[in-house]
Amino acid sequence: PAFIERTAKTLEASYIPETLIRLGAYPVPIIELVGGLLIILGFSTRIAFILTSTLMIMLAFGATSAQKPELASSQLIYGIVLFILLATCRYNWYSIDSWLRRKQRQIHSIEKKSSVIANDDKVCASVF
Repeated sequence: PAFIERTAKTLEASYIPETLIRLGAYPVPIIELVGGLLIILGFSTRIAFILTSTLMIMLAFGATSAQKPELASSQLIYGIVLFILLATCRYNWYSIDSWLRRKQRQIHSIEKKSSVIANDDKVCASVF
């Protein structure tokens, strides 16, 4: 694929072996596509942010090892943005994750109320 060839050519000045660069470049488009879709949908956002942040660290390391400061700086900016988004993802009210958390809390509160009622019934039964 063209992306892998371009990545290998860009990082040819790096001390990282070309085989390792090629192996590391194969999952990049897949991670970007799946991670981006998960972030847009708001589903498993924490995992998606961690996965894409790890990818940015890997790409920044490669760019730095090839002494490409313009690439490294953009990767670091993306990394900072992803870190901020990861740190604040629990405040995202308009996501599938948030909806699932609210639903889980409702189920938990209903179970808690029903267990309290069941315990009250046992107490009342033991009194009579």
